[in-house]
Amino acid sequence: MANEVKLNREETAAFDRIEEELSRPQGRAMTATAEEFDAGNACDIYRKIRDEILLIIKFLKKLPFSWAKRVVEILEFLMSIADKLCPA
Repeated sequence: MANEVKLNREETAAFDRIEEELSRPQGRAMTATAEEFDAGNACDIYRKIRDEILLIIKFLKKLPFSWAKRVVEILEFLMSIADKLCPA
């Protein structure tokens, strides 16, 4: 691929940090059913990985694919909701 974009160390660490947080038992709050959902726990996890999500958005903006732009829009929209529901 001529326009290959590679993750730098910081971006790789961001993906690893998100995976680590979501792999913990508390991370299940992010994939829980409505009956199991714990908003406080989900907010704690979101606050822990917010900066990493921003790094991933920055990386996605570098990609020359139309789908990447759409993913960025979706992530930014979801983050705007999470920021309102989970104030710092």
